[in-house]
Amino acid sequence: MKFIETCHAVPEQYDVFEGSKQIAYVRIRWGEIWVSVPDCGGKLIYHRDDVGFGRLTKLERPIILKEVQEAILGDLDPS
Repeated sequence: MKFIETCHAVPEQYDVFEGSKQIAYVRIRWGEIWVSVPDCGGKLIYHRDDVGFGRLTKLERPIILKEVQEAILGDLDPS
């Protein structure tokens, strides 16, 4: 799973790929994070409202993106 940062300002955004196929979209803005599949406007699979103001901190980023990855994997294989 590869996270490609598409916006590094506010909002912080990522397109998430498995191989060449986009499987998710991540957006962080105003202290909230949304993850939708397979892309922007798709099914919402993860949401938090207690994260960085517009960008994640260096300490938050690996923790939050790991949670996002787990949510995406759970959506791909709901068993």
